[in-house]
Amino acid sequence: MKTFYNVRVRSRAKTGNRTGSAIESKPVSKPANKPVSGPVHKAANSPVPKAQKKRAPAFASLCQNDWEPLVETLLLRDAHVVDWLPAQVPPDAGAHFFEVEEFLLAGHAPQLAAQHLRVLLGLLCYDPAVMEVEGHWQAAEAAALTSTVQRLFRTGRGDLRLLFHRQPALLTLSGGDLHMTVYGADGNFATRLAALTTAAGLFLRPAAE
Repeated sequence: MKTFYNVRVRSRAKTGNRTGSAIESKPVSKPANKPVSGPVHKAANSPVPKAQKKRAPAFASLCQNDWEPLVETLLLRDAHVVDWLPAQVPPDAGAHFFEVEEFLLAGHAPQLAAQHLRVLLGLLCYDPAVMEVEGHWQAAEAAALTSTVQRLFRTGRGDLRLLFHRQPALLTLSGGDLHMTVYGADGNFATRLAALTTAAGLFLRPAAE
C-alpha cells in the first residue's frame, strides 16, 4: 500500500546571517503493523543560495556630491599628524632633518609608503570613504588608494584628500611629505586611528606642539 505525504513549508527563524525554509513531511495515514512498500517520493527542496558578501554601496551618487563644505569645516577642527618621527623637529635641527628627508624621498625608504597604507586601509575596513585625486572625487577602494599613495611617495608630486564622510574625518597626504594630517578624528575613529598607527610603527601626535 502506498503512503502519500502532505508537504508543508515551515518558516525557519533567522539565525545569524542564514535564512531559509525547512521542509517538513507528515504522513496522512499508515496502516498499523504493515510495512510501507514501494519508493517514497520526497518533496523537491531547492537549495537556498548562500548569502553573497556585502559590497560597499555604489559611490556614483556620493562622488557627485559637493564635499567641499564638509572638507572646509573639517579643516577648521583639531589636527593630528601621523608621522615616522615621534615629535616635531626643533628649528635648530632643520638642516639635518632636510638632508635625511631628501634621502628618504629619493626612494630609499619604500616601507614608509607601506606603513601609511597600512593605516589607511585599516581605517577603510571600518568606514567607507571617498577620495579626491587631481580635483576629482572617487570611491576610496583599496586598489585605487594603494596606487595613489605609492605614486605620491614615489614621485613626490600630487595631493590626496581622504574623506570618511560618516564620521566625519579627513586625512590629507601630499607628495614630498613623509607624514599625513588628520582633521576631526574623535570617538571610535580616533581610537582605531591610534591603534593602527602604533601597529604600523608610526606615531600619532597633535599637529601643533
